[in-house]
Amino acid sequence: MKALSMPGARLTGVMIAAAVLCAAALALAAGLRSPLPLFLPAAAIATLLLARGILAAPVTVLTIFLLVIVNLDFVKLGGSRLTLDVVLSAALLWALLVRVLLEGRRLFTTTVERAYLLFLAVTLVSTILGVAPLLSLKRWGRDLQQLIVFSFILALPLVARDRRRLVGAVLYSSVIPCLLGLAGMIFNIPIFLGAGTPIGGGERAVRIAATLSHPVTASIYLALVATMTLSFLWDGRWFARRWLAALLGLQLVTLYLTYGRTGWGAFVVAAVVLVCLRGRARLLWIGAPIVALGVWRLLPTFVGRWSAAFEVSHENSFLWRIGLWVFALRRFPERPVFGSGPGTFLEYISYQTGFASHQTWVGVLIETGIVGAIAFVILLVATGRGLARWRRAFLPEHDPLREGMLAILIGFLAASIGSYLFALPSAMIYFWALLGLALRPNDEPAPAA
Repeated sequence: MKALSMPGARLTGVMIAAAVLCAAALALAAGLRSPLPLFLPAAAIATLLLARGILAAPVTVLTIFLLVIVNLDFVKLGGSRLTLDVVLSAALLWALLVRVLLEGRRLFTTTVERAYLLFLAVTLVSTILGVAPLLSLKRWGRDLQQLIVFSFILALPLVARDRRRLVGAVLYSSVIPCLLGLAGMIFNIPIFLGAGTPIGGGERAVRIAATLSHPVTASIYLALVATMTLSFLWDGRWFARRWLAALLGLQLVTLYLTYGRTGWGAFVVAAVVLVCLRGRARLLWIGAPIVALGVWRLLPTFVGRWSAAFEVSHENSFLWRIGLWVFALRRFPERPVFGSGPGTFLEYISYQTGFASHQTWVGVLIETGIVGAIAFVILLVATGRGLARWRRAFLPEHDPLREGMLAILIGFLAASIGSYLFALPSAMIYFWALLGLALRPNDEPAPAA
């Protein structure tokens, strides 16, 4: 990766922008009668220079971001809902933006990026017209963050070694929440544990949340990284199999301890798709008895949840969800075009009673309306076509990254009936990072074994 240079014309443009920023800050300070805006130009210029210095190695920054920072979403700043990962990722993404723009690279050139921009434009309108604009703006900012990471990965010049480092950062990032979740269960550390599960787990059983805020978020994230780990374990060319086997075991143990049915559903479907993509469909007959045994073991839990469906204490039971969806769809005509705004299902439908949508399509329809749902479908179709295209034209042999992403997409779509998977930031930031790596042109040399 060559060092960053700043041609004279671009340097002049930066200086002009800084002068305009200083003038705007001066006017703002005069209008507000406060000296605080006067510090904004200095902060902006300092951030620009810092970005110019540290991003001579952008892959290192992205590696740190994916390996560590995403897992810091449980660290709240003061008494606010602002988390440390948001602050740190904003600084890093700003630095990456400086790097890409100063090099003159173009962003948002692919079909998937443009479809994502369309979705963001629609959801921004939903945010402005929604029932809680400030709350929706925070959720909209998460989507913007994911698009920026996705676009940067597509735009940055990467060689095979860089690609492997970034994939490894995603896979091995799971070690942090897994180990902390296990430590929370062993040593009874509340911050790493989730809600109790009295049905099927006993009165003292708790679900692991680790650094990912909620057991459902942890289960979806683990389903994603476990599928990708399985894909690379099968391939055996990118990483040592012994380490991937140990990592997959740790991921699956922790996934089990989340008691995340949606996460397990997504993983099982993705694993089946992965087996078929590898041309080993006959192996499904070997796994069928294992799945049947698992269903038989879980049957008492499912029966218990059905029998408790009408009890208030078991608010997430199946029939409660069905009733929630019916109630939500009955209210849909009140805001049919742009919806109630991203992230407002609890305020608009559930009246802060703890009922999330528990369903991707109901959540999208209620929060972003008909227009947002259409834009979301366009985005998913573009993503699926981008992943499927390589199988028809580009690669004569199996590619674990692209096969893994296609399996994850199908698994997530299958499990979307049980949870709003595409609204979980800790999982989706990795989804879009891996997708960016998968959709890059296949012009790098093959990774070393």
